Amino acid sequence: MEVYFKQHVESQQFELHSMDMLSGFTNISYLYYFANCNKSKQFIKLELVRDSFFKALLDFPLLAGRISIDGKSGRASIVVDKGNLNMPEYAESKSVLSYEQLRNAGFGWNMLPSSLFSAGTVPRANKHGELKMAHVNVLELRDNSGIVLFVSIPHYAVDGVGYCAFMEHWSLLCRCLHEQKPVANNKIPKVFSFDRCTIDASLPENRSALDSLTHSLYADSSYLSQFMSWLSPEKRGTLLSTVSSLEAIEGHVFYLSARSLALLRENICKALANDNNNSSDSYSSNSVRLSDNDMITSLASIVVAQGATADLSPDNSFNSNNGKNRLLLAYQSVKQKIFSRLQNFVTPVDTSDHWTTSIVVDARCRLKQIAETKYTGNAVFVVPILRNLNDVHYQAIDKATASLAMAIRNMVSHIDGSKIAQVVDIVSQTPQSYMNSLANSILNSKKVVVSNQSRFPLYSVDFGFGCPEWISPIPAFYANFVSILPKSAELNGYHIYITTSKGTMQQILANKSWLEYACLVY
Repeated sequence: MEVYFKQHVESQQFELHSMDMLSGFTNISYLYYFANCNKSKQFIKLELVRDSFFKALLDFPLLAGRISIDGKSGRASIVVDKGNLNMPEYAESKSVLSYEQLRNAGFGWNMLPSSLFSAGTVPRANKHGELKMAHVNVLELRDNSGIVLFVSIPHYAVDGVGYCAFMEHWSLLCRCLHEQKPVANNKIPKVFSFDRCTIDASLPENRSALDSLTHSLYADSSYLSQFMSWLSPEKRGTLLSTVSSLEAIEGHVFYLSARSLALLRENICKALANDNNNSSDSYSSNSVRLSDNDMITSLASIVVAQGATADLSPDNSFNSNNGKNRLLLAYQSVKQKIFSRLQNFVTPVDTSDHWTTSIVVDARCRLKQIAETKYTGNAVFVVPILRNLNDVHYQAIDKATASLAMAIRNMVSHIDGSKIAQVVDIVSQTPQSYMNSLANSILNSKKVVVSNQSRFPLYSVDFGFGCPEWISPIPAFYANFVSILPKSAELNGYHIYITTSKGTMQQILANKSWLEYACLVY
């Protein structure tokens, strides 16, 4: 089928939008665990999975393209050249482990071979200098007991919605092959669009002013942003990956049950009722209902903030008893001071004594045309919210969470098409403007990025042999990142993925207030 794809794919070019470049510095990666529940000898045939992948690739041809930057305009495109394709990395391997062993180990990452994770946090060139638009690795488990599937696609090509569209389409084609239905004659719904003009066509005519912090994040240029935009995507990926490797990142998955969430809501309401000095960005608890996302985002941000500030404290017992940790502490302290000085030099908004919660927002529900066209390109951006660092660190966790949750609800509820249009205008002002937000985020070490992926329909992915029992992120992403993971229909609570520096994670794992709500999965 790979040969079939190469024969039938057409040369074409997909001009990327500045919104694609805004998010292009990360990969979207998941692990899928499929069990052979019935011990069927006909359980997932790897050749069907592989053949259907290349069949799906015909409908997602940009995944076989190369990122190209026009030397004159500076505009980026994904170019699909029939005579010089950039084929996805597709690998298969076998394991001596059984599915039952992985399940008994709680699906922890330490049971898996490191080679399974064929892509990391950042899209970067491989040993041949090629930056792939897709990585797939299929691990067949012992005695045909199941498979583990790793799929990674860079944000350059799609966002989370686009990633899900590809997975659904691929699995649908595989089911057709498994059921021996003539795929060519089947009416396969192709409910996706790659047309990057969709973004601009969806924007309203009017524009609304952004708050000073959001405007500064996207508009303020620096030598760092100019340098990074000058680099090719391949070299930029290598640089970001190398810098990230200097700081040991640790990831864990936690679980918040429905009971814990109800307790959190109750405690937040009590904290709001007892607060007689609500700030101007808060609402009365009777005037608005906080969503699960508001509360979880706030709680996770506060926990990471408390962990990060405690880790840098000279009274930190984890560091004082360990020479290696003391050196790491000194390095982090110097790095933070340098970044704070650089940030204050570049940015008119002083965030040195504040903690920033950056929330990933999807524009689709606020721009009707994007939703109607099933756009698969990037339609996400972040909005930052500031909180005084002393309040975050020293307040009781329920009070700090309540205050931030109300601020999040206030901020998110006021994002509309006119504000999104203003963001798009700023990041599209020049071919290099998209890099400002990444550079400014790098300079701000006192922050966390939170992404809600709980609605991604990945648990409905079925290659013809049942849906995945468990879907996992990769072992580590980048420092101070939180994801509310995709959830199955049967799950009442939420799984929360947190990656931070090792020192910050030690503080989180020892935070009794956090562990009253969340339990460690792995």
